[in-house]
Amino acid sequence: MAAAAGRIIAIEKSFKKLKEAGAFSPETAVTPEQVGVTSKYMLNDLIRYKNVKRTEEGRYYVPCKDGKHC
Repeated sequence: MAAAAGRIIAIEKSFKKLKEAGAFSPETAVTPEQVGVTSKYMLNDLIRYKNVKRTEEGRYYVPCKDGKHC
């Protein structure tokens, strides 16, 4: 149970890092290294659970129209 809670917290922190980097569209997407998220498992979790998108170039972003309500 504690491991699951730790994983959820890690997902939320990684999601927050993408938002703080301003990665809200394919044009503003960032590489995982730019935000300190290099685990393939974490990247897959972000895509699966937080609707994060990956560009063809391997950059990631949070799809959001206004950058606040995502």
